[in-house]
Amino acid sequence: MSGEAACFSASDLAECARAYDPHRYPAPLVLGHPDSNGPAYGHVVKLDATEGDLFAEVEPSPALRDLVQAGRFKFLSASFWRPHSPGNPAPGSLSLRHVGFLGAHPPAVNGLAPVAFAESLIDFSGCDPIETAARIMAGLDAPALSFADDETETAARRMLGQRIGG
Repeated sequence: MSGEAACFSASDLAECARAYDPHRYPAPLVLGHPDSNGPAYGHVVKLDATEGDLFAEVEPSPALRDLVQAGRFKFLSASFWRPHSPGNPAPGSLSLRHVGFLGAHPPAVNGLAPVAFAESLIDFSGCDPIETAARIMAGLDAPALSFADDETETAARRMLGQRIGG
């Protein structure tokens, strides 16, 4: 599994949900984190951001539903395009690339509840920026921080005593 762990602000998630258009790019439901975003075992129909949490309304295939109910895939993880990534279907906004259902490998974000289809809604909560900053200051493992703008990143890096500009 490749990629990086990241924390997103409530405004990042709200913009991601607002910009999501399944007619332009229907984010697939996949097993693991395949580079090709396939094969698809369903698609995300709608995203909703509420109080800093991201929820996905999904249409899972019967095969994926069976695998989850059998306990074969207990975790999930989301892959996103950054706002200016090539291929981003909503340039300028964080965009959902795919939802990966994970078997033995736990997700990068700690504290996520096990996967269950509740009227085909998925919750991607669990990334607390305050906890992440505290973990970094204590020298513990933590997801990478993602900043809304350069000014915020500069202030955060100064607070953490990190080199600015890299």
